[in-house]
Amino acid sequence: MKKLLSRSISLICAVLLLLAAGCGNAGGADEGTGAQSADLSAAGADTQPVSDESSENNLKPTVNAAEDGLTIERSSEKFTNSSFLDEIKPHEGSTLKIAFIGDGITYGNGTSDRFSESITAQFSTLMDNTVRAGNFGKPSAYVLPPDNPCNVKADKPGNWYQNTSQFQKSLEYMPDIVVIMLGTNDFRSMSCEQAKADYKEALLDLAGRYKALDSVKKIYIATSIIGCSNAAIYEMMSGPFQEIQKEAAAEGGYEVIDIFSATRSFLDSELHFSKSRQNPDEMGCAEIAGAFYAFFKEQPFSPGRISESAGKVVYVKTGGETPGDGSSPEKPTDSLAKAAALLRTGGGSIVLCGDCEIGYEMVLPVTEKPITITSAYGGTNYGAKLGLAHNLHFNGDYTIENVHINVTKDGGMFVCGYNNVTFGEGITSSWGGDASGYPGITAGFNQQIAGCPADALSLHGKCSITVSSGHWSFIRGGNNRGNAGLHSSDIAAGAELEVNITGGVFENLSGRNLTAATGMNGVSGLCRMNISGGVFLGPVFAVARHGALPEGDTCDMRGTAELEITGGRFDGGLKCLQDDTVKVTGKTVLNISADLAQFADTAGFSEVNIR
Repeated sequence: MKKLLSRSISLICAVLLLLAAGCGNAGGADEGTGAQSADLSAAGADTQPVSDESSENNLKPTVNAAEDGLTIERSSEKFTNSSFLDEIKPHEGSTLKIAFIGDGITYGNGTSDRFSESITAQFSTLMDNTVRAGNFGKPSAYVLPPDNPCNVKADKPGNWYQNTSQFQKSLEYMPDIVVIMLGTNDFRSMSCEQAKADYKEALLDLAGRYKALDSVKKIYIATSIIGCSNAAIYEMMSGPFQEIQKEAAAEGGYEVIDIFSATRSFLDSELHFSKSRQNPDEMGCAEIAGAFYAFFKEQPFSPGRISESAGKVVYVKTGGETPGDGSSPEKPTDSLAKAAALLRTGGGSIVLCGDCEIGYEMVLPVTEKPITITSAYGGTNYGAKLGLAHNLHFNGDYTIENVHINVTKDGGMFVCGYNNVTFGEGITSSWGGDASGYPGITAGFNQQIAGCPADALSLHGKCSITVSSGHWSFIRGGNNRGNAGLHSSDIAAGAELEVNITGGVFENLSGRNLTAATGMNGVSGLCRMNISGGVFLGPVFAVARHGALPEGDTCDMRGTAELEITGGRFDGGLKCLQDDTVKVTGKTVLNISADLAQFADTAGFSEVNIR
């Protein structure tokens, strides 16, 4: 029976903007970027193979618990049974050598002291130094050859892993076992099926270089960890990219260590408390090291858990305490994502007790119960602003109410991810700074990477979006596509998306900033928009435009798109199709009250019912 040790760890949680400049079809963060990463990269360019041994038990609290804002529950018992490692005879000497091949995550970029806190250091400690774990991580390293036409890192050939000194030293290390965990810096290159195939070929080529060593008895492909530093990396690194790695392993006959699946639930929350939200800190490295340890000890892995808010309410404001526990207006945490992590299984209320800025493309951690975001709670209205300098992505069911939303950069949008989201009463909106309009609402996803499978960005169940107040650029029932190179997703057969509008003002000015029952995607199921109130200054459509697609792709509306109109003001009218970029073979239905029929252009609807 494993015992749980509740331990407090002090984490520096200042939010840094990770490099998000996009290349090709997607923006994204490089795990080896940022001021700290650059320094570590320079320092470690010629790092010798090390065992990263430490005399400190990685489960030991490192600071005074009273100073901590984050509590982690983790197993404190080590496995003592033997494992298959005991059957492997070292190539030389008496100690088995494991070479960990990776990027800045393996190197320890996110830790304060990589020689005691990196994955390999903590793995060695857990193994009681019965093996030598060589850390051959290279910050910013990637797999796809630099001359590959899909490689967005082509201007940095020195970071191709096989061009690095770490690669050469890993060969000279003559390891008995090799663990390859590389891919975080390749995800943005996955722009098409050919890119995926080329990545797999390159990964297998790298594995083959180790397979040729006389010393090597076993090679493992470890899946990359989840990425939380922005929406582009989350889109690909929350499962789709790891499937490519598994396919490569299967094709090459290598065993997989599924680090992604083992650590996802923990890192999806804990990474938001780290410096870069991509390079794990000491706690994140402890989780990954524990997963490797359980694998090599042939034992089940028990994920760590971040303790949740006892009162089911978390206070937030930009500039709040780091790592403030959010337990009161006097101890607010400084991030909406951190607050969501502290309510992830029980739900509750996130209270903006001061202005809160979304300073990066924030994907909130997965939550299991509904959460309300408000600036009015317990009889106090804090009058706080939620600033959208970037898009905010939901990963659970939310209600937003009694808050002012201010867009400060173009494209400020709420991306609902096909969760049930309500924009309730008391919402006001504005825009300024570098923005040119009010916030938008997308029911589905904001697609950014062409290589992400359409199925992962499609609706497969039921989803409801409700708007009762606020001033908006648009609301779209489906996905948004960043550019014409992105494939079409779907509202799958049997899926139902319902958008309910009872109030609010919608600009609906032009182009993609128009309200429609569907999104920029195909529809095989049902999209229904129910409007009983609100003001629509521009046109409202049943079927949104899709725009251009990669050659050979089509966007089909083979299901049902329906407008149910019982109230509201329609200055721009009601129409069926925005343009002809969607192939319509399904039903387009308009149900409208007789007193509003004058606003409707019925052309193109397959069914019109005036009631």
